[in-house]
Amino acid sequence: MSVNVTGTRKPSVTVRVSEDESLTFRMTVRGPNFAFKLTNSRSGEQLMDENDEPVSETPLVYERPWPRAGDSDTTPTNLTMGMSFTGFTEYHYEVIHHSAEGDDAVIDATYSGTLGSHFQNLAVVLV
Repeated sequence: MSVNVTGTRKPSVTVRVSEDESLTFRMTVRGPNFAFKLTNSRSGEQLMDENDEPVSETPLVYERPWPRAGDSDTTPTNLTMGMSFTGFTEYHYEVIHHSAEGDDAVIDATYSGTLGSHFQNLAVVLV
């Protein structure tokens, strides 16, 4: 079965870490059976998954700032969010770019389905 996707999904973002820019990854989950994983596709580093401590229980929300101390600083890289759908599951996935100009939604999308998986890639350049 296909996964229904709605919302904003930009293919890439440039993060100027020298100017204290960063990203926040936020995953809101609805449904009894869910599994997701955010991975740095280039280094293989796992950044966030459903076993991490949520920042909210109602609704169920997971968050991860990036980069943070200890993260791979490979550039360019792809950060990939993988989502699994077993029974009705809905994910709201957000990637927020924080800069001196303000916050910008790079990804602000809802993914829903009952069976299968979906992968959302984001190309990231660190400067």
